Amino acid sequence: MRREWFKQERAGIGRMPDDKPTHAELFRAVAARLGVSRSEVARLIGYYGPRAASTASDIVTGKRSMSNPARRALEYLAQGVLDDEEKRRVPEFVIGSGITIGFRDEFTRTVKSKHLIRLWYPRFIGIINEPSDELRKAAVASIQVAPVEWLYVILVIDDPGRTGLDDAL
Repeated sequence: MRREWFKQERAGIGRMPDDKPTHAELFRAVAARLGVSRSEVARLIGYYGPRAASTASDIVTGKRSMSNPARRALEYLAQGVLDDEEKRRVPEFVIGSGITIGFRDEFTRTVKSKHLIRLWYPRFIGIINEPSDELRKAAVASIQVAPVEWLYVILVIDDPGRTGLDDAL
């Protein structure tokens, strides 16, 4: 039985009880939770070009398995995609304080600020600080969150071009 399971696992179909979901199951679950097409999930994990849609279809139907890097990328993407039950248990944001940031451009300046990590998709790391031209230049995106504070998104963990970052802010 183990040998048959191994053949199926390599082909991306079947699984042992209490084991990881198949490639197809994980692929469908991530697409459903993100609310995007299967070809968009394929693009998010690195399948590009005109064959991305057919590759996604082949994975979902079990005709094709994912490469190990693609499987890991999909598993990583799935970590930030929470269902309603998980969202009740996992906070959307974690905010800490006491970060010191040094800038090395024309002058060195140390700023006390708060850091923010968004744990839901799209995940990102940001800094909450007074208005700062240095941070605005370094940030991927920024938004005013209070009269004297701005959130500067420094690192987008998920695909920054297609994550709906504006909706998250």
